[in-house]
Amino acid sequence: MKTTTLFRADNYTNNMGYFLGFFTSLEDAKSELEFSNEVNTAQDGTFSQITEFTVPSFEFEKADEFNKDEMMKLWSEGENVKDYFFTN
Repeated sequence: MKTTTLFRADNYTNNMGYFLGFFTSLEDAKSELEFSNEVNTAQDGTFSQITEFTVPSFEFEKADEFNKDEMMKLWSEGENVKDYFFTN
C-alpha cells in the first residue's frame, strides 16, 4: 500500500498546545514554528513540535488538506513516524 507522509506542527507554552496546521513538507512545517533550535526532547514545557506521520495515500487523496477536521481524523488514524522538538 502506498503511503503519504504528512507533518503536524504545534507550539507549546507551559505544556498548553497551540495547533499550527498540517503540512506536506517538513520545511513548510518548520517555517510556522515559534522556535527553530532542534533538540532531542523538550523538557521545560515551552517548545515547538512537529509530528511526522504517514497515512494511506488513497485516504489523503480523498481528503481536503485545508479542512482541519478531516486532517485531524487522518492524523489520529495515521502512523506516527517521528517527533521533532524545537526550543529557543
